[in-house]
Amino acid sequence: MGRFFAVGARSQGAPIISTTSSFIWALPLAAVLVLTQVQQLNTDAMGVVYALLSGCVASGLGYAVWYWVRVRMTAIGAGAVQLSVPVISAVMGVALLDETMSLHSVVSALLTLGGVAWVSLTIRNTKG
Repeated sequence: MGRFFAVGARSQGAPIISTTSSFIWALPLAAVLVLTQVQQLNTDAMGVVYALLSGCVASGLGYAVWYWVRVRMTAIGAGAVQLSVPVISAVMGVALLDETMSLHSVVSALLTLGGVAWVSLTIRNTKG
């Protein structure tokens, strides 16, 4: 499904508008899910503000930057960056938040980065 939205955003010519539209269309579903769990919710005003800032502002800016950068990259380069994001996030969690990585996570990260390197090198070698 994520690929569907990425392809749709690319073909429509205005990816930021397409992404904004997707976020807006997701609001009713999110509202229904919140309403089904309203008895279990424990919120405060600052928590809601932080969630909105993180979900709307940070994500929106992230998508805007990604679409700006994406048009300046090859498809293989963009794919490599996208596949590397979970690994980068995990490493940043360890470095900045003192999280721990399990052996399973380390092996997964190495396999992911190894696959990205393999494809990138294979493509590069077939061009030259």
